[in-house]
Amino acid sequence: MPKKNEKEIPITHSVKVILLGLAGSGKTSLVKQLELHNKGLVGNAGAFATTPSMQEISQMETKDGVRVHFKEIGGALVPSWITTLRKEEEKACLLYLIDLSNAPQLGSTLVELYNVLGDQEVPNMPVLVLLTKVDMPSTFSVAAFNNISQLNQIIATNPHLQMKVMHISTFTAENIPEVYAWVLTHKKAIENTD
Repeated sequence: MPKKNEKEIPITHSVKVILLGLAGSGKTSLVKQLELHNKGLVGNAGAFATTPSMQEISQMETKDGVRVHFKEIGGALVPSWITTLRKEEEKACLLYLIDLSNAPQLGSTLVELYNVLGDQEVPNMPVLVLLTKVDMPSTFSVAAFNNISQLNQIIATNPHLQMKVMHISTFTAENIPEVYAWVLTHKKAIENTD
């Protein structure tokens, strides 16, 4: 809500963000950090109380007139990820979260990512792969994960993929401003229906 002497900025653009990740990968915490960043509250926010999400939908409005729609799809719905993505219009962008602190889950999360990237019926949408919980004790460093996952090679040999990889911490807010900026680069003008 604008302050007394502030004019309300009209919403002129929107972006739909789909968040995928296995259970505990940090989807809800990331949305909360992005909302804090949008309010100008940056820095070490600490841990958030979250519950496992099946499918959560939320939105925020930025101070420069962008409505961001978040759709979190939890790990329990992995069998429906491809079907859900096939129904999305190309204007959506995808945040795919991988928990680096959960070594037993890394193989499964990579298989699911490769399934999403390789499905010919999924619209070609921008993808930001987020390596989460990099500040926690982990079996894999970011460098070791990059070597094992071959994501950099996949990007290099598939120029049609609009994909980027970044590490983040929702505990310390590391790289949250960069994720926020990446999301906003995919905004689209709202068509006037008057």
